[in-house]
Amino acid sequence: MTDWAMIDNNNAIVLPQYWMDANDAPTVHFSVQGHRYRDELAGHLLYEMRFKKCRPWLHAISAQRVDNVIKVKMSEEISIDVDYVTDPGDLGICYRVNGTAADIEDISINGNMINISLSDNTPTNGSLYIGAHGAKKYSDYSNRDGLGRIFGIRSCLRSQHMYWSHTTGRPLWKWAAIQHIFVSNDM
Repeated sequence: MTDWAMIDNNNAIVLPQYWMDANDAPTVHFSVQGHRYRDELAGHLLYEMRFKKCRPWLHAISAQRVDNVIKVKMSEEISIDVDYVTDPGDLGICYRVNGTAADIEDISINGNMINISLSDNTPTNGSLYIGAHGAKKYSDYSNRDGLGRIFGIRSCLRSQHMYWSHTTGRPLWKWAAIQHIFVSNDM
């Protein structure tokens, strides 16, 4: 543990858990297989971090607004996957100005770039949230957002790079880190 924990100024792997297999019902428990998939993916990423000297998690590097379009640069090429992780609304992306969510008209992806089109009257000086918007709430658990691929905080953005499960042969993808990033303005 000391070897990989010391890499990159003591940063460890950023690995969201919303993609893991869970009961997809009001619960706090992931399935055994969900934990196994997370651990297998973490092993792949730790190997890359240790021996390839890179930051292998999927994350936004920068966000810049030009007119009514926010251009987000991701760490690698991404895909939209609404089959494995259900869409919580706007693919799990939200632009907020002073705490108020703006209307997103369109989201498009080209390689490692996300283009987010906003309505014409959207104020500037906001922040972008990935995987932190649109979570469903349970009627009997009003103080929590749940977890997993159907409930809770999540996004539908994943890497195009695929790893494989050693136990099931199932593909494992990196999913976008839950992130809050300031949007610079270039109006």
